[in-house]
Amino acid sequence: MRSFEDDGLESSATDLLGLLKKAGLRIVLAESCTAGLVAASIGGIPGASHWFCGSLVSYQDESKKQWLGVEPSTLSELTAVSGAVARQMAAGALVRTARADWAFAITGHLGPGSPPHLDGKIFLASASRTDCKDTVSMAAPGTTEEYQLTSLERRSRQRESSLLMIGFAIATLSSPAD
Repeated sequence: MRSFEDDGLESSATDLLGLLKKAGLRIVLAESCTAGLVAASIGGIPGASHWFCGSLVSYQDESKKQWLGVEPSTLSELTAVSGAVARQMAAGALVRTARADWAFAITGHLGPGSPPHLDGKIFLASASRTDCKDTVSMAAPGTTEEYQLTSLERRSRQRESSLLMIGFAIATLSSPAD
């Protein structure tokens, strides 16, 4: 069995925290399919609380609506496995976390029992403080990316998704401002 360090989660989380410290930024997360694994990876590093505000783990649709302000119509029309829901999750986490400069969200279907077209599909989204002032909308600005996971087993998919989310955050925060 592979150890935590073997798959790069710890080193990726350390890289993200280093970037946040250097830039003087704080982040908040909204996690669904990773079930808080990204937060646990970041939170396991001493000093993380200076740059990491926390994570809202909204596994069920009702939690996405109540905790993050995801629109019920978006969930019913597109399902939770969509870029629009990921954007709303990111925007909702940011609106609810005044100290955060950026929010990153993930939603997906890891299986088993996924509809074939959603099996192993994840969506990542970001929102910055300049994107979201006080509201959350279906057209929330920010970046959204879609991935098809290569892992086949659920736990491996959670780890792969977590690595992708941390990598997405690093890439987003490293990109020059438009």
